[in-house]
Amino acid sequence: MKSLIQLLLTTCLLFSLSTCKKNEAAASCSDGKQNQNETGIDCGGECSVCITCSDGIQNQGETDIDCGGPCNACDVTFPAKGKYGPNILRLDTITIKGSIQSTITPMHYYSICANLSSSGALKVRFTTMGSGNPCNFTINSSTKENWIPTTNVFPGFKEYTAIPNSNCDLQIYFCGTEPIKVEYFLNGSSTPYRTKILSLTI
Repeated sequence: MKSLIQLLLTTCLLFSLSTCKKNEAAASCSDGKQNQNETGIDCGGECSVCITCSDGIQNQGETDIDCGGPCNACDVTFPAKGKYGPNILRLDTITIKGSIQSTITPMHYYSICANLSSSGALKVRFTTMGSGNPCNFTINSSTKENWIPTTNVFPGFKEYTAIPNSNCDLQIYFCGTEPIKVEYFLNGSSTPYRTKILSLTI
């Protein structure tokens, strides 16, 4: 009888240890639990970085980096179109058409358009890449709405600061085929939070 009880206890102990080992082996980065030193459920620690509204990446349905979608509303938004045509600041890809030379009346006009909240702060910089052909783009300063120009440093370079709590727009057109770099600066930063290259076709 005593040996039967010992056998039963030994069996139970072995079964418990086996179950624990199975549970330990089951811990993973896709088990729906916060375990194995994760900082969130199935993320952080030895798993991939947790997606948050402060991770410096546009993800989880955000409309810009760490804002929109499930996060707080963005202080600066870029509509698809402005008054003068497609918005070159919008965050997706856009095909730009230019004229053959600067003396030809442009056939295609575009907008430099942004909408800012009262706490929004934005500066945009345009730089011709390649040989620096000064005719590569022309900004029609008579059309500017709520943009403050910075003194031009050299041909093929323009910089504008948006007025907070306003809708900003400005007409731009292009000639030639050299690409243009657009840099976006938020909240007075000297480092662009986003850079895009505009490719031109004729």
